[in-house]
Amino acid sequence: MIEFFKDGGFGMWPILFMGLASLVAAGFFAWKPDAKRLGFIGAMALATLFATVGATLTDVGTVCHAVANDERIPEKDRPLVFLQGMKESTRPGVFGTTVLSVVALLVAAGMSRRPREAA
Repeated sequence: MIEFFKDGGFGMWPILFMGLASLVAAGFFAWKPDAKRLGFIGAMALATLFATVGATLTDVGTVCHAVANDERIPEKDRPLVFLQGMKESTRPGVFGTTVLSVVALLVAAGMSRRPREAA
């Protein structure tokens, strides 16, 4: 898991912290549903999504720039380096969407526990 996190680059840190805030808030909502929490959960989930997309795009751009401009990469190795870089560039997307999936699951659990008149 540590290698997975390292592969994703610096952008994994905002996903981690915003994702944790989203998960904790969604966990509290699942435990004790209160509609007042949904705004914060939604905003944090959206921030996590934007951090995920931003980190993924940053990684892809970094790989493309390196493969196109780094003279140290032999021409014959560029396709392999590009594919390895693209694999690593998916890490933020995988991490962020997994966190957001659990957030959505917790919110769904909380919504199912709310009294019908409050829905």
